Amino acid sequence: MKILLTATLLSLLVGLNVGLPTNSVSNDTAVNCSFSQSVLSCQYGTDRVECDAVSNIVNLTVLPIQIFGMSLVNNVNVSSPELAEISLYPRVLDLPVYLTNTIMANGVAVNLSLYYSLSDTNFGIRVTNGECFSRFLSLINNVNELLKVGVQQNLLGDIKDVNLVGLLLIKNEENGNCAKS
Repeated sequence: MKILLTATLLSLLVGLNVGLPTNSVSNDTAVNCSFSQSVLSCQYGTDRVECDAVSNIVNLTVLPIQIFGMSLVNNVNVSSPELAEISLYPRVLDLPVYLTNTIMANGVAVNLSLYYSLSDTNFGIRVTNGECFSRFLSLINNVNELLKVGVQQNLLGDIKDVNLVGLLLIKNEENGNCAKS
């Protein structure tokens, strides 16, 4: 299963370069993460971090695999992991387009993020251990170059540039559905 997930992630990362501006950073300089079976696993170079995590992603098309760009929201302070937040931008498969991290949930606009908390305070992926999330923050603090991508509100909307620290691949569980709808 891990080999299939790794092969899928690599093929998608190679496909990510298609259609990106030529001044983009190659994917070997980005943090590559996957989320499956309640574990967030991230790698940057030879460094690797695995944390227990919970998905609270709502109102997105449930596909067997979902891809998100990760971007820093605020100052990454390893000693205060509860203050750090990583925005998650859904990627449109087969197109070099990311959508905004703001979605509607129960009639309210919410932001998708990767964060640490003891309870569901945001929507996205919640890491359940502060020390582990601090190790993840240390990992992304080592990123030397950011990947510049275009983000749209919808497929017809204006594009704004966002700098990504890496990619998150979510392998949906339990009959193709780990994201809550």
